[in-house]
Amino acid sequence: MNDKNANFHRLAQKRLESISEAVRIFGNLSSNNYDWSPTDVQSYLDHVGTAIHEMTERFHGTKRWKDANPVIPLPTEDLPEGAEDTRIHTDEPPPASSVALPRSPANADPDGLHDDIAGLEEMVAMQRRVIEDLQMKLNAYRSGPNTRTTSTAA
Repeated sequence: MNDKNANFHRLAQKRLESISEAVRIFGNLSSNNYDWSPTDVQSYLDHVGTAIHEMTERFHGTKRWKDANPVIPLPTEDLPEGAEDTRIHTDEPPPASSVALPRSPANADPDGLHDDIAGLEEMVAMQRRVIEDLQMKLNAYRSGPNTRTTSTAA
């Protein structure tokens, strides 16, 4: 691994850990200590989704990305009629975070597939948060009644 690549991976790992921690801490706002509405939360989630989309577009817009032409694996039958299969065929699976679309001749997205993928990513992230919340509630339920002592006025 060359120095630039090693630096990329070192910094990417640190930044990913920071992002993960920030997201985890943001999730703490879901407690009963705060007054929030689903609309409030969705506006913040939309903001995060936009930031992720913008970051993704920065990578996808580079010559390096376009030259590599990485794509998510799709069965050939899922390609639009007449579209060329431009997937990279290797024995290695693509990284979990790579999301790209089959490239059209004009590099356009006439069917709005990119927006669909971004929407699906947001839905998956939201479902993961719901599952985590339900797991925490289930764990709290399984641990029995609240054992904290509270003072009562006599």
